[in-house]
Amino acid sequence: MISGPRVDLTNCDREPIQIPGSIQPHGGLLACDTAANVVLRHSANAPAMLGMAGNPNGLRLEAVLGDEAAHAVRNALARAKEASRPALTFGLTLPSGRAFDVAAHRFKGTVVVEFEPAGDNVAEPLELARTVVAHVRDVDRTDRLFRDTARLVRAMLGYDRVMIYQLGADGAGKVIAEAKRGDLESFMGQNFPGSDIPQQARALYLRNPIRVISDADFKTVPIEPVLDLSGEPLDLSHAHLRSVSPIHCEYLRNMGVGASMSISIIVGGALWGLIACHHYAPRTLTLGQRVAAEMFGEFFSLHIETMRARQTLEAATRARQFLDDLLRDANRSADVEELLRSRMTVFKALIPCDGIGMSLGGRWSSEGTTPPKPALPALLRFAEGVAEGRTWASNRLSAAHAPAQDYAGDVSGALVIPMSQRPQDYLMLFRREVVETLEWAGDPNKSYESGPFGDRLTPRKSFAVWKETVHCQSQPWTEQDRQFGEAIRAAVVEVVLHNSELLADERSKADVRQRMLNEELNHRVKNILALIGALVAHPTEEGQSLAGYVATLKGRIQALSLAHD
Repeated sequence: MISGPRVDLTNCDREPIQIPGSIQPHGGLLACDTAANVVLRHSANAPAMLGMAGNPNGLRLEAVLGDEAAHAVRNALARAKEASRPALTFGLTLPSGRAFDVAAHRFKGTVVVEFEPAGDNVAEPLELARTVVAHVRDVDRTDRLFRDTARLVRAMLGYDRVMIYQLGADGAGKVIAEAKRGDLESFMGQNFPGSDIPQQARALYLRNPIRVISDADFKTVPIEPVLDLSGEPLDLSHAHLRSVSPIHCEYLRNMGVGASMSISIIVGGALWGLIACHHYAPRTLTLGQRVAAEMFGEFFSLHIETMRARQTLEAATRARQFLDDLLRDANRSADVEELLRSRMTVFKALIPCDGIGMSLGGRWSSEGTTPPKPALPALLRFAEGVAEGRTWASNRLSAAHAPAQDYAGDVSGALVIPMSQRPQDYLMLFRREVVETLEWAGDPNKSYESGPFGDRLTPRKSFAVWKETVHCQSQPWTEQDRQFGEAIRAAVVEVVLHNSELLADERSKADVRQRMLNEELNHRVKNILALIGALVAHPTEEGQSLAGYVATLKGRIQALSLAHD
């Protein structure tokens, strides 16, 4: 490593790992001018590997590799368009009779030529990669894809353990699939803090998708000179032989790991995760094997991206169908509030959560894990202040709403969806604290070594640090969760407003009907009264007694009643 402040756990995120000033010993390196004419630097082991005496710096490349080999390297460089895809030449024979596999790339005005003893059979690892791709290509479920990939990569590369390691939105990692030797403890399902992979390492994983450590106990081979005449170090961002951080090597040694390799999984231009390989003895992969692994990694990344896009589309289609059904059923329902309550299970299925609650018309309904009832009034008042007519989400509810600290173990995340213009009408989705359901997959009594960088560098200590960093947090709400929440809000508000309009329309129609009925009744009553008045005023027979008049009038009214019937 280039001299500077001692690297430890407090400053490893600033370690200049792309300019270590050294390489690993399983290969050699030459650095030339941009035209690959003159050697400017070399690794200390290069002369011995190439079978030459003396210092190659200042010599033409032909004097070091021979005319044919130098010409082959320049031709290969002419085909290489970018440093992240080095030009490859397999089985390049030098005048000494030795054969090498050579990778060359141009970066920052320098041509870096890496050479390793030629592999036995270049075609075999490529054929294995082709076979693995064929097996994985038709897998359409993510759980099976990750499981099968770990198993097939282990078979292809021969490592003792292969893990699929996914990075979360906060940078923390989780082992989501594993294939291992039977006597090894499992790391399946374990979470590790984002600090386990510093930011500069993540940037290198994006630029150079393959990183190999052939021996965790390797002795670095210095580059001579470490600095050029202008004081610039050699940037090895795209070199396979680049030396690695001593902190990472200690981490491996603490677990008994003798060699490792990682394949970057890059989805949508971002580092999605790693295929991490461990071996419990030194292990050197040939250039052909690494290229095959890199090709598979690119295919695997594209396959994840395709599956993710398809799953998002399918989920959006399901959500749209549900919301369309909700709007249709709302037009037929006499009680919209009960209709919405009856769909809570479907709302819960649309956005993954541990519990759901609905406050509508002053009544609370819930399913699954939700805050305790005494806490609801304060939570609803809080929601009124943060939602403001839009969906609001947090995976650290207690950080925004202090009373939530009392039930953070059960509810650490909340997604709040307003359901109407009325205060305290909300649909709320809840998630539990992320560490509540986690367990260590291996032997709880397993012990690890501790080296000069401290006992933090073990998987169990990393897991413990991760648990501390995510205390009182739930799984984050994704952008898709928020989009679905907003779609639910828009649909439910439309249902409630439509129902309000229907009720208002019905009230208006009822008022008209009542007025018409009153007018008709008034008209009819007046007619009847006028008719009775006429009957009363009808002339009587001369000399008729009062009793006779009353009897005659009763008969006429009775006749009127019969006629009305």
